[in-house]
Amino acid sequence: MIADATSRIKIGRNVTSPGLRDPVVTAALLATLDELSEGRMVCGMGRGDASARTMGRRPASPAAYAEMIKTVRALVAGRGVDYQGTDVRLGWRSGSELEIWGAAYGPRTVEVVAAECDGLITQAADPAFFEWLRPSFEGALQSAGRDASEVARMVAAPAYVTEDVAHGYEQVQWFTAAVTNHVSRLAALYADELPASLLELLQVRADYGTDTGGAHGAPAAWVTPELTERLTLVNLAGKHISRIEELAK
Repeated sequence: MIADATSRIKIGRNVTSPGLRDPVVTAALLATLDELSEGRMVCGMGRGDASARTMGRRPASPAAYAEMIKTVRALVAGRGVDYQGTDVRLGWRSGSELEIWGAAYGPRTVEVVAAECDGLITQAADPAFFEWLRPSFEGALQSAGRDASEVARMVAAPAYVTEDVAHGYEQVQWFTAAVTNHVSRLAALYADELPASLLELLQVRADYGTDTGGAHGAPAAWVTPELTERLTLVNLAGKHISRIEELAK
Protein backbone atom coordinates (compact mmCIF):
# COMPACT_ATOMS: atom_id res chain seq x y z
CA MET A 1 0.00 0.00 0.00
CA ILE A 2 2.85 2.41 0.78
CA ALA A 3 4.61 1.59 -2.48
CA ASP A 4 1.40 2.12 -4.45
CA ALA A 5 0.58 5.44 -2.77
CA THR A 6 4.05 7.02 -3.06
CA SER A 7 6.68 7.60 -5.71
CA ARG A 8 9.84 8.95 -4.01
CA ILE A 9 10.27 7.80 -0.41
CA LYS A 10 12.30 4.75 0.48
CA ILE A 11 10.48 1.92 2.25
CA GLY A 12 12.12 -0.49 4.66
CA ARG A 13 11.94 -2.98 7.48
CA ASN A 14 13.83 -1.83 10.56
CA VAL A 15 14.86 -4.55 11.32
CA THR A 16 14.61 -8.20 10.30
CA SER A 17 17.07 -10.80 11.53
CA PRO A 18 18.69 -14.18 10.88
CA GLY A 19 17.36 -17.28 12.61
CA LEU A 20 13.68 -16.35 12.60
CA ARG A 21 12.97 -16.37 8.88
CA ASP A 22 14.68 -18.29 6.09
CA PRO A 23 16.96 -15.91 4.14
CA VAL A 24 15.51 -17.08 0.81
CA VAL A 25 12.00 -16.17 2.02
CA THR A 26 13.28 -12.81 3.25
CA ALA A 27 15.01 -12.15 -0.06
CA ALA A 28 11.95 -13.12 -2.12
CA LEU A 29 9.74 -10.83 -0.01
CA LEU A 30 12.13 -7.89 -0.35
CA ALA A 31 12.63 -8.50 -4.06
CA THR A 32 8.87 -8.56 -4.68
CA LEU A 33 8.36 -5.33 -2.74
CA ASP A 34 11.32 -3.79 -4.57
CA GLU A 35 9.62 -4.56 -7.87
CA LEU A 36 6.33 -3.07 -6.66
CA SER A 37 8.05 0.09 -5.40
CA GLU A 38 10.27 0.43 -8.50
CA GLY A 39 13.54 0.01 -6.61
CA ARG A 40 12.73 1.91 -3.40
CA MET A 41 12.99 -0.93 -0.87
CA VAL A 42 15.63 -0.85 1.89
CA CYS A 43 16.41 -3.70 4.25
CA GLY A 44 17.41 -3.10 7.86
CA MET A 45 18.98 -6.17 9.44
CA GLY A 46 20.02 -6.97 13.00
CA ARG A 47 21.32 -10.03 14.85
CA GLY A 48 17.90 -10.79 16.34
CA ASP A 49 18.36 -9.82 19.96
CA ALA A 50 14.89 -9.21 21.39
CA SER A 51 13.02 -11.47 18.97
CA ALA A 52 15.43 -14.39 19.39
CA ARG A 53 15.53 -14.18 23.18
CA THR A 54 11.74 -13.95 23.37
CA MET A 55 11.70 -17.38 21.68
CA GLY A 56 14.40 -18.77 23.97
CA ARG A 57 17.17 -18.51 21.37
CA ARG A 58 20.44 -16.66 21.21
CA PRO A 59 21.06 -13.83 18.73
CA ALA A 60 22.90 -14.78 15.55
CA SER A 61 26.68 -14.80 15.75
CA PRO A 62 28.52 -12.05 13.84
CA ALA A 63 29.49 -14.66 11.23
CA ALA A 64 25.88 -15.80 10.73
CA TYR A 65 24.79 -12.17 10.62
CA ALA A 66 27.29 -11.41 7.85
CA GLU A 67 26.22 -14.52 5.92
CA MET A 68 22.55 -13.50 6.08
CA ILE A 69 23.38 -10.05 4.71
CA LYS A 70 25.44 -11.49 1.85
CA THR A 71 22.78 -14.09 0.99
CA VAL A 72 19.88 -11.64 0.93
CA ARG A 73 21.88 -9.07 -1.04
CA ALA A 74 22.88 -11.59 -3.70
CA LEU A 75 19.45 -13.18 -4.09
CA VAL A 76 17.59 -9.85 -4.35
CA ALA A 77 20.05 -8.78 -7.06
CA GLY A 78 19.30 -11.96 -9.03
CA ARG A 79 22.63 -13.64 -8.32
CA GLY A 80 22.89 -17.29 -7.34
CA VAL A 81 24.05 -18.47 -3.92
CA ASP A 82 25.11 -21.82 -2.53
CA TYR A 83 22.42 -22.28 0.11
CA GLN A 84 22.74 -25.45 2.17
CA GLY A 85 24.38 -27.25 -0.74
CA THR A 86 21.91 -26.09 -3.40
CA ASP A 87 22.38 -23.36 -6.01
CA VAL A 88 19.49 -20.98 -5.35
CA ARG A 89 18.54 -17.86 -7.29
CA LEU A 90 15.51 -15.67 -7.95
CA GLY A 91 15.51 -16.03 -11.71
CA TRP A 92 12.97 -13.28 -12.28
CA ARG A 93 15.24 -10.59 -10.80
CA SER A 94 17.19 -8.47 -13.29
CA GLY A 95 20.11 -7.16 -11.22
CA SER A 96 18.76 -4.34 -9.06
CA GLU A 97 20.87 -4.02 -5.90
CA LEU A 98 19.15 -3.75 -2.51
CA GLU A 99 20.25 -1.14 0.02
CA ILE A 100 21.01 -2.91 3.33
CA TRP A 101 21.48 -1.23 6.71
CA GLY A 102 22.90 -3.15 9.66
CA ALA A 103 21.96 -2.64 13.31
CA ALA A 104 24.84 -2.77 15.80
CA TYR A 105 25.84 -1.70 19.31
CA GLY A 106 29.16 -3.39 20.00
CA PRO A 107 32.53 -3.50 18.20
CA ARG A 108 32.18 -7.07 16.86
CA THR A 109 28.86 -6.41 15.17
CA VAL A 110 30.04 -3.02 13.91
CA GLU A 111 32.81 -4.86 12.03
CA VAL A 112 30.16 -6.75 10.05
CA VAL A 113 28.20 -3.59 9.28
CA ALA A 114 31.34 -1.71 8.21
CA ALA A 115 32.27 -4.50 5.82
CA GLU A 116 28.89 -5.50 4.41
CA CYS A 117 26.29 -2.74 4.75
CA ASP A 118 25.26 0.58 3.24
CA GLY A 119 24.34 2.06 6.62
CA LEU A 120 24.72 1.63 10.38
CA ILE A 121 21.63 1.67 12.65
CA THR A 122 22.09 2.34 16.37
CA GLN A 123 19.18 2.72 18.79
CA ALA A 124 20.51 5.31 21.22
CA ALA A 125 20.39 9.10 20.90
CA ASP A 126 23.36 9.52 23.23
CA PRO A 127 26.41 11.40 21.88
CA ALA A 128 28.68 9.86 24.54
CA PHE A 129 27.77 6.38 23.34
CA PHE A 130 28.75 7.28 19.78
CA GLU A 131 32.03 8.75 20.97
CA TRP A 132 32.77 5.34 22.50
CA LEU A 133 31.70 3.41 19.39
CA ARG A 134 33.36 5.69 16.82
CA PRO A 135 36.95 4.32 17.05
CA SER A 136 35.65 0.77 16.54
CA PHE A 137 33.57 1.87 13.56
CA GLU A 138 36.42 3.83 11.97
CA GLY A 139 38.85 0.96 12.53
CA ALA A 140 36.40 -1.52 11.00
CA LEU A 141 35.93 0.71 7.96
CA GLN A 142 39.69 0.93 7.50
CA SER A 143 40.06 -2.85 7.78
CA ALA A 144 37.33 -3.29 5.18
CA GLY A 145 38.99 -0.79 2.84
CA ARG A 146 36.00 1.54 2.90
CA ASP A 147 35.65 5.27 3.37
CA ALA A 148 33.32 6.65 6.06
CA SER A 149 31.23 8.31 3.35
CA GLU A 150 30.31 4.86 2.00
CA VAL A 151 28.36 3.87 5.13
CA ALA A 152 25.58 6.18 6.32
CA ARG A 153 24.64 6.39 10.00
CA MET A 154 21.17 6.34 11.56
CA VAL A 155 20.14 7.18 15.12
CA ALA A 156 16.96 5.12 15.42
CA ALA A 157 15.28 6.62 18.46
CA PRO A 158 11.86 8.16 19.16
CA ALA A 159 11.49 11.92 19.28
CA TYR A 160 8.66 13.68 21.10
CA VAL A 161 8.36 17.46 20.86
CA THR A 162 6.72 18.90 23.96
CA GLU A 163 7.21 21.37 26.78
CA ASP A 164 5.77 18.79 29.21
CA VAL A 165 8.89 16.63 29.49
CA ALA A 166 7.37 14.22 32.03
CA HIS A 167 4.49 13.52 29.63
CA GLY A 168 6.98 13.06 26.80
CA TYR A 169 8.94 10.48 28.79
CA GLU A 170 5.74 8.49 29.29
CA GLN A 171 5.24 8.33 25.53
CA VAL A 172 8.69 6.86 24.82
CA GLN A 173 9.30 4.69 27.90
CA TRP A 174 8.65 1.51 25.87
CA PHE A 175 11.77 2.32 23.84
CA THR A 176 13.92 2.85 26.93
CA ALA A 177 12.79 -0.50 28.33
CA ALA A 178 13.51 -2.44 25.14
CA VAL A 179 16.79 -0.78 24.20
CA THR A 180 18.25 -1.01 27.69
CA ASN A 181 18.12 -4.78 27.24
CA HIS A 182 20.45 -4.42 24.27
CA VAL A 183 22.79 -1.81 25.66
CA SER A 184 23.05 -3.37 29.14
CA ARG A 185 24.82 -6.37 27.60
CA LEU A 186 27.59 -4.00 26.58
CA ALA A 187 27.98 -3.02 30.23
CA ALA A 188 29.01 -6.58 31.06
CA LEU A 189 31.41 -6.87 28.11
CA TYR A 190 32.94 -3.39 28.07
CA ALA A 191 32.59 -2.13 31.63
CA ASP A 192 36.04 -0.52 31.54
CA GLU A 193 35.39 1.31 28.27
CA LEU A 194 31.81 2.61 28.22
CA PRO A 195 31.17 6.24 29.25
CA ALA A 196 30.96 6.28 33.06
CA SER A 197 27.81 8.38 33.02
CA LEU A 198 25.99 5.84 30.83
CA LEU A 199 27.40 2.88 32.73
CA GLU A 200 25.97 4.26 35.97
CA LEU A 201 22.49 4.37 34.52
CA LEU A 202 22.80 0.87 33.06
CA GLN A 203 23.65 -0.71 36.40
CA VAL A 204 19.96 -0.77 37.17
CA ARG A 205 19.48 -3.33 34.42
CA ALA A 206 21.85 -6.22 35.02
CA ASP A 207 19.85 -9.00 33.35
CA TYR A 208 17.85 -9.45 30.18
CA GLY A 209 14.07 -9.63 30.34
CA THR A 210 11.26 -9.43 27.83
CA ASP A 211 8.71 -8.16 30.38
CA THR A 212 9.85 -4.58 30.03
CA GLY A 213 6.64 -2.62 30.27
CA GLY A 214 5.71 -0.30 27.47
CA ALA A 215 3.44 2.34 26.05
CA HIS A 216 0.30 0.55 27.26
CA GLY A 217 1.46 -0.58 30.67
CA ALA A 218 3.43 0.47 33.71
CA PRO A 219 7.15 0.76 32.90
CA ALA A 220 9.68 -1.46 34.59
CA ALA A 221 11.17 0.09 37.74
CA TRP A 222 14.52 0.68 36.08
CA VAL A 223 13.07 2.84 33.27
CA THR A 224 14.14 6.14 34.82
CA PRO A 225 13.73 9.67 33.40
CA GLU A 226 17.55 9.98 33.38
CA LEU A 227 17.96 6.88 31.21
CA THR A 228 15.11 7.92 28.92
CA GLU A 229 16.75 11.33 28.50
CA ARG A 230 20.00 9.67 27.36
CA LEU A 231 18.44 7.29 24.84
CA THR A 232 15.64 9.39 23.31
CA LEU A 233 14.80 12.98 22.32
CA VAL A 234 12.09 14.57 24.47
CA ASN A 235 11.82 18.35 24.83
CA LEU A 236 11.06 21.50 22.88
CA ALA A 237 12.15 21.65 19.24
CA GLY A 238 15.24 23.74 19.97
CA LYS A 239 16.58 21.05 22.31
CA HIS A 240 15.97 18.41 19.65
CA ILE A 241 17.95 20.42 17.11
CA SER A 242 20.85 20.87 19.54
CA ARG A 243 21.01 17.13 20.25
CA ILE A 244 20.80 16.25 16.54
CA GLU A 245 23.63 18.67 15.76
CA GLU A 246 25.71 17.11 18.55
CA LEU A 247 25.02 13.60 17.24
CA ALA A 248 25.91 14.69 13.69
CA LYS A 249 29.38 15.71 14.86
